Amino acid sequence: MGDSTKGYAARVREAFAAFNRGDPVRYATQYAEDAKAIGPFFPEPLVSRDVIEQTTVAMSKAFPDMQWNIVTLLEDGNRVACELHIEGTHNGPLSTPAGEVPATGRTVSFDVSAIYEFNEDGLVDELREYMDPGALMAQLGLTGE
Repeated sequence: MGDSTKGYAARVREAFAAFNRGDPVRYATQYAEDAKAIGPFFPEPLVSRDVIEQTTVAMSKAFPDMQWNIVTLLEDGNRVACELHIEGTHNGPLSTPAGEVPATGRTVSFDVSAIYEFNEDGLVDELREYMDPGALMAQLGLTGE
């Protein structure tokens, strides 16, 4: 990546800090109204800030102590790439493509890589997340292993 920065990495860092403080609504304000989020837990892309906010709020209810810890954060032009280590305890219902999973009380620890693409207004236009959902499901005891 080059050295072209516009402060977008700082915006991503602020958004994660808001989530870690228990404010997923503030996290979602970093997204454009028509933003799109693509990831392994979404059968179809999430489209719109409102849908992304609802999903983030649901995640924070399922894992109320969840922390998103930045391992690597790189900015180039209008893109930010990050590697996260995420930890939390499953103390609330979790919505999945296969249906709702009741709280297991289990602690999870997993890694995520993500690419954030920003628009001209400095808001996230698109998020692409990469992770191993099977590893997370195994930690929750949902894989039969």
